[in-house]
Amino acid sequence: MSDPTTRAPGQRFRDPAAMSSSVVAPVRPDSPRFPTQAQPVKLQRYQSARKPTVWLAAVVLVSLLAGLIYFGTKTGENDTLGNTPSPTTSSPTHTPPASGLAVEFHSPRDDLYGYWEILEWKWDNHGVLVTMRVTLDNDGTMGFGWFALDNDNADYWYPDATRSTIATGSVQRPNPITGTVYFEIPRGKLTVYLCDSRKNPLTGLVVPE
Repeated sequence: MSDPTTRAPGQRFRDPAAMSSSVVAPVRPDSPRFPTQAQPVKLQRYQSARKPTVWLAAVVLVSLLAGLIYFGTKTGENDTLGNTPSPTTSSPTHTPPASGLAVEFHSPRDDLYGYWEILEWKWDNHGVLVTMRVTLDNDGTMGFGWFALDNDNADYWYPDATRSTIATGSVQRPNPITGTVYFEIPRGKLTVYLCDSRKNPLTGLVVPE
């Protein structure tokens, strides 16, 4: 066997000592160069990155509290204003007549309010004589008239002006109008209607037989 340190012409060999120094010795598990535990990660960068988030959350919380206080105050003011009682106008109190036939009325044409009473009635062989009173509750003048409706066959009659004292008329506050109206109508179920000056019915009362 030839000596490896002996080289032939054109043949190159490394020095055995140099070759042995270039070989890296294997690292043992218990060697200090072989770490057995992972090194902890430093958190300085992440902790500093959280500070703007904390400040932002604090700003948002303060803004929400300020908004709640503001709107709560405005709501309380609105409730106070909304609960303020508005002035009301009370209508006069009327005492029904002994007959018990009375009703309040409203004339949309004149925007007038009042009270109408049937004081008494009397049938004869030709019809019925009705005594009535009309009272106006607010300022103004209201013209009025009447007609009677037969409840059985829906026929209607206007007053006989020759036998009536208030077949038509007008009323003003505070002077009520009282008078009689005669309807020449067969005895039966009858409803008398109070009308405005254009013969538009306002309300009605049933006259007993």
